[in-house]
Amino acid sequence: MRLTHGLAETLKQFEKEPAEFREKVATFLDSLVSHYVLDDGRLVVAHAGLKESMQGRASRGVREFALYGETTGETDEFGLPVR
Repeated sequence: MRLTHGLAETLKQFEKEPAEFREKVATFLDSLVSHYVLDDGRLVVAHAGLKESMQGRASRGVREFALYGETTGETDEFGLPVR
């Protein structure tokens, strides 16, 4: 896993939590799907939107796009990608 998109900061916060809690959260997050296809394909739901070409596909790239969205190639004042 790459520690991008603020994940390093989140993991630092998690280090302070009990191991049992961290394991439950990791299991829950790993069980989530990147997007849902509903109503016989007429409705697609994702956190950050999803290109039509990615709908119904399951891959690392699709999951990352659904979580974080498309970038412009620029970074903001904090060094994070502009979306």
